[in-house]
Amino acid sequence: MREKYSNDQIADAVRAYWKQTLPQDVVVFFEQKYSFDVIWTSHEEVVFCESDFDYETVSFLNDFCEGQTCVGNIRIVPLCEVLEYYAENGLVKGGEVE
Repeated sequence: MREKYSNDQIADAVRAYWKQTLPQDVVVFFEQKYSFDVIWTSHEEVVFCESDFDYETVSFLNDFCEGQTCVGNIRIVPLCEVLEYYAENGLVKGGEVE
């Protein structure tokens, strides 16, 4: 049995998160690397839910996996919370992004 690629591992983590909360658009912050590599690279990925009742279908905004099988430090945050944080911390003023 082959190791799971990073996109499969992230999808599994998002499904587990949705089952604890509810299906919703999220941002996933994580690190990944190849099994033979020593350097981890940080990533963030938007994951869309297809339906409020679909806990299985995971749609990524980007194709971030190039064969990496090691994933660490997975943090999942609802997209609405990321946007709220952005707005509340003075990053948007008068409709312009600073």
